[in-house]
Amino acid sequence: MKELIARINNQFNILQAGPLDKNTKNESVELGQFTFVQDKYELVLNGKIKKPSFRESQVLTILAAHCNQTVSRKTILMSVWGDDSFYNSRSLDVYIRKLRSHFSADPRIEIITLKGQGYHFLVP
Repeated sequence: MKELIARINNQFNILQAGPLDKNTKNESVELGQFTFVQDKYELVLNGKIKKPSFRESQVLTILAAHCNQTVSRKTILMSVWGDDSFYNSRSLDVYIRKLRSHFSADPRIEIITLKGQGYHFLVP
């Protein structure tokens, strides 16, 4: 029952979600060989466009704002989902895995898991 309630709340959050951040609207961020177009939710490499999901884009926006720094899991969870429950924590793991697969074309970009601390987004 707890999982059902968490999933329903997550769907409400998705429906009510606005832009990622008013200050980042219309911005592009260079991440190694990639360009992340935040307002279009696009990851561009050599003219080819990948479309990360809304949640992937939210997580990537937080990581991109803290390039070459450690960001705690709790910070990401609270910013994206509004709580740090077990279910959202597991979802974050999935989105991190998806982001790693998006960036696999540029081996210089890494999302390093720091056990017990968070993630370190390593960008040249």
